[in-house]
Amino acid sequence: MTALWKVMRKNEEMKSWNMGRLAAFFVLAIGVSGTLTTNTLAQHSEGAMPPGHSICSGTRSSISGVISDTTGALVPFATVKATCGTLLQETKTDEKGAYRFSLPTGSFTLEVHADGYASKIDSLRVSSSPQQEASPIVLAIASASSSVTVTADSGMIASFATSSTKTDTPILEQPFSISTITHDQLIQQNPQSIADTLAYTAGAQSLAVNGPAVMAVDSFNLRGTAADEYLDGMRIPQSSNAVQSGPASLQLDPNDLEQLDVLLGPSSTLYGQSNLGGIVDAVSKQPTTIPYRSLQLQIGSYDRYQGAGDFSGPLDHSGNLLYRIDGIVRRADTFVYGMQDNRFTLNPTITWHPSLNTTVSIYAKYLRNSTDSVTAYVPALGTVTPASYGYLPVSINLSDPTYDRYRKNQFFTGYSIDHRSAGRWQVRHQLRYVHTDANMRFLYLTGLQADDVTASRTNYNYVPTLQGIQTDTHAQTSLRTGPLKHTLLGGLDFQWQRLDSRQGFAAGSTINVTNPIYGQGDTLPAVSVNQRQSQFQGGLYGQEQMDVSHFTVIAGGRVDFTAQNTFDNLKNVTLASQSPHAFSGHAGVSYHIAGLAPYFGYSTSFLPTLGSDVTGKPYVPTTGSNLEGGVKYQFTRVPLMVRVAGFNLRQHNVLQPNPVAPTTSIQTGEVQTSGVEVQANGTALRSLDYATAYTHINPVNTVSTNYQDKQPTTVSNDTASVWLHYTVHHGLPTGLGVGAGSRYAGPSWGTVANDLRVPGFTLFDAALDYTLEKWRFALNTKNIGDRRYVNGCSNQFFCAYGAPRTVVGTATFTF
Repeated sequence: MTALWKVMRKNEEMKSWNMGRLAAFFVLAIGVSGTLTTNTLAQHSEGAMPPGHSICSGTRSSISGVISDTTGALVPFATVKATCGTLLQETKTDEKGAYRFSLPTGSFTLEVHADGYASKIDSLRVSSSPQQEASPIVLAIASASSSVTVTADSGMIASFATSSTKTDTPILEQPFSISTITHDQLIQQNPQSIADTLAYTAGAQSLAVNGPAVMAVDSFNLRGTAADEYLDGMRIPQSSNAVQSGPASLQLDPNDLEQLDVLLGPSSTLYGQSNLGGIVDAVSKQPTTIPYRSLQLQIGSYDRYQGAGDFSGPLDHSGNLLYRIDGIVRRADTFVYGMQDNRFTLNPTITWHPSLNTTVSIYAKYLRNSTDSVTAYVPALGTVTPASYGYLPVSINLSDPTYDRYRKNQFFTGYSIDHRSAGRWQVRHQLRYVHTDANMRFLYLTGLQADDVTASRTNYNYVPTLQGIQTDTHAQTSLRTGPLKHTLLGGLDFQWQRLDSRQGFAAGSTINVTNPIYGQGDTLPAVSVNQRQSQFQGGLYGQEQMDVSHFTVIAGGRVDFTAQNTFDNLKNVTLASQSPHAFSGHAGVSYHIAGLAPYFGYSTSFLPTLGSDVTGKPYVPTTGSNLEGGVKYQFTRVPLMVRVAGFNLRQHNVLQPNPVAPTTSIQTGEVQTSGVEVQANGTALRSLDYATAYTHINPVNTVSTNYQDKQPTTVSNDTASVWLHYTVHHGLPTGLGVGAGSRYAGPSWGTVANDLRVPGFTLFDAALDYTLEKWRFALNTKNIGDRRYVNGCSNQFFCAYGAPRTVVGTATFTF
């Protein structure tokens, strides 16, 4: 065990050294930025406007400002007009209520309009200073005697999400469960993966049963069942926790995202292929009309170094052609010996406004991951339960970093066209092509010998290539018939994807779990499975939304036609071919008055699934239904949104980890899940952002040959979380922020037979940040108590430790 304890001691020394280095970095950065900011403010104060300057001309100045309401809530998407004589410029506030202009010197009139608020006119004198901050503009509620709901995004609250209905109906009025991870929440918590972003969201749970290898797959569930990732309203093929595609899954990096909308429950009606648990729709960063440039440096635990850039603005003087490009370069080790988290991303976008009512965007996204070891599987004995030698260290690697290899390259490209007619019509069309290829090899445990320290292993080789095309076109219009307001939506979509999969299996060398010896001569196994699986899907869908008095009624339907084919390249024969088709739908009603909105809904799902089991048999479509009722409450004078929901899900042909071959999946008969969710997000005292969540679910195999009345693995019956972040807005030290959070996950089953119980755990997170005019410094710590815990198991030999204490320091310069 001598070599093992040397590794552990080295990791602990490195952890302590990293924390000291991060603290010094944070203090030094604040001191440097304070000096720079003082100099900048002094320079700005020197730029006085010449007396009697009334003509708006000459050198332009960059003007920035914010729009808020009387409660302090920021007002997004407000229209701001600046006029001086015949000169007119118009812009909109962003998600954080901020706006920017490039104006010549002179006296301007500012006119602000926002839905639900009284319009306001203010004055602005632009000096010859290169940059100038306008006085904050505060909007009053439209009518002091009315019960208008404050709909401004504020900290942890978003009022609109198009993921559930593809319309701009406010979240409060939609008869579905929707949560949003806002831009402010992403900034405060600094998540490192999509699963991390969901840590404080009701109904969501991370499934990191492969340890820190988030570079391979975004692994999470919604309501205890599989979920899907979407990007800007279109599904990413075989992403999230689709075990059958494994490292071929396409991924998203949080650095490229503006926010995430989480739609809980089926969404097949509008999106086609959809798991029953729901979807996570990631909203990517878009070009801005105001120039924006930022550079970022991160230094963290386990020799983590990351540089990032984000640049945006107009490409022409008219502001009709915009660009944005962001990306990261990361070199990082992880808490597991021999495992890295190296990543490179680049995401350019061009947006063109040929007219006021038409927007065309073209984009591309590239991501590359690389590491030696990609898995960190450990046995339950010595991690979940004590062994004769005690517990295995968190840093243990029971594969072989001298043999392991993982590389993945993925590429997205596409375009979108959005047109609003002069009447009531809106048409949106988008198309995307995706491609990913991966190359991996590793050894995984298959059993322990009688001495409980010698483990048998399988040598696994996997080379997948996944490509696909997705397109969606839909039109929306509105009309009135008497007291009824109708919003009609109709469209069609098409998806094609192809998975080429080459796999090889062989007996691997044994390993002593207490004293692992690497480099035992394992060689790459020959390819024994070489398949090509293709899938086509076309769908027609329609939806009507009726609003009358305080009621909103939504009903929609969809018909899908699919074709799937599995071809064996080794035998040159078609193994299986099927053409499933189905109808899915949803219906719901909500009653909303004075911010209170009880609702009830029913929806179904349909998911043709690529992949096959260990015998090569293709998976059949997964179907399901959801019955749900709940209540939402958005306070009319305080930024606070509360959501309570109860639901009952039934899903057929569910994918579960194969207890015999954990790298593959099996399909069970039926899983029924009942549960309740509570989510409360808001801002108190204008400075304290908070997000609280609680979920209770009870998933059970109600129809199964071997696992009747058993629960799925890795799913906790109870999860809870709370996040608090306080920012000093007035006095000294203005811009200082302090955050703290706690996450609880209850016990879960570690085998499909339910004979292994994985203990629950409670973790604590913390954040410290300081925001100046151009600088922001942050220190984020996860699992601050450095608790040792097992995140989950899928069988006796496929368990994974959760991450120990991890610290990341960030410095961002905006110019």
